[in-house]
Amino acid sequence: MYVLKGVLFLIGMCAFCVLFGEPNENIDAMDLVVLKTLAVGVLCGVVLCYFRTMGKKEYDDMMNEEV
Repeated sequence: MYVLKGVLFLIGMCAFCVLFGEPNENIDAMDLVVLKTLAVGVLCGVVLCYFRTMGKKEYDDMMNEEV
């Protein structure tokens, strides 16, 4: 389970860098929009997969935590 969470973390960090990084090549605006949109989708997918890998007790503790 920890290996899966580690892989999700690495994928999420790559998507984060793509989302907030500056393009260093001559890239069309439409290609840039598609790239950034895919990065947002990957980040959402990583978060959803992370929640799916949590145990029930861990999930309940996180949801019942007060700020």
